Amino acid sequence: MIAKNTHFNRINTLTYQPPKNQNIALPCPGNKFNNSVQIMLTILLFSVSTNVMAVDQVEVFDIDVALRYYKKSKIYSGGVVLHFGDSSNIEIEEKFDTQSFARRTATSVQKERDDSDKDIRAKFQAICSYVFSSVIYRMKQHALEKGADAIINIVTNYKNIKHDDASEYQCVKGAFLTAVALKGDYVKLKQ
Repeated sequence: MIAKNTHFNRINTLTYQPPKNQNIALPCPGNKFNNSVQIMLTILLFSVSTNVMAVDQVEVFDIDVALRYYKKSKIYSGGVVLHFGDSSNIEIEEKFDTQSFARRTATSVQKERDDSDKDIRAKFQAICSYVFSSVIYRMKQHALEKGADAIINIVTNYKNIKHDDASEYQCVKGAFLTAVALKGDYVKLKQ
């Protein structure tokens, strides 16, 4: 049985029947549209708050593995010498500048049913090697534009925090992206 003073016809939820001689105030209580909007807003706010709270996962990988990947890639270019970590023992003729480059790609590492943690790490390393190669390619292009023949003191520089290591680099996996950031000095070596 339907109440006589209701503002909403509960039999047909898409038909709004305002009471006679009263102002219409939308959205009205009990409206399915209003409830669905509230649910959508709640879901949206929850998803935004969990993404804001997501912490970047920093992994450390071997530079030699990433360089082998780079040398096999279609973007490989020679001509510019790379020195990772402290390069204070290298004699330079001229220093052009110090520059940072970062690249990101969509993270697509998903755990399959049979994947172990080792398998997930290997997939993540492959993505990181791809991003690392892209950064090295961009750094070499910048070196050629400046007239440099070497990039020295190359370090990982994620969020301006240096990771100075001659054999390892940092790769960061966020909620949606994987990133590598490298910084180096562009120089001309003494002959």
